[in-house]
Amino acid sequence: MPKTLQIGNESFEYPLQGDGNFGEEATAWAEAVTNSLQTVQGSEDILLTEAILNNGSSGNVSGLSFDVGVVKQVNVEGFINRTYSDATPTESEAFNAIGAYNGTTFNVSLDYTGNNTGVILDCSNSGQFTYTAESKANTNTITIKFKAKAIVQE
Repeated sequence: MPKTLQIGNESFEYPLQGDGNFGEEATAWAEAVTNSLQTVQGSEDILLTEAILNNGSSGNVSGLSFDVGVVKQVNVEGFINRTYSDATPTESEAFNAIGAYNGTTFNVSLDYTGNNTGVILDCSNSGQFTYTAESKANTNTITIKFKAKAIVQE
């Protein structure tokens, strides 16, 4: 007797061990699970990642890049923290970046909310996010945490 499994609004009569004629239902169930999981994490999505940025410097944001051969749109959420070695209060700034690649140019719109950490983000046409961090006296650390969802061309 098969077991009824549900993915979204679809039900599947999945065979139990020893059942016969299970190829079509098992395949259909596997395809539905695969499609469902792709909405949770796509092939070019970035899970929560943390990187260190350098005070008074510019460079690549480690781990924040996309393959422009397949990625057409991105939505990056994150925050930047700047701590100080003296009594200066920690600065925290949330950001949201929405980007689209048109085959030549990676256009990005960035919104910042919170303290001005002095960090500016951008994205190169190769899909690599970059930063420029203003030099601020007594900076101890600058960290960035982010996650991203990407829409790919299939």
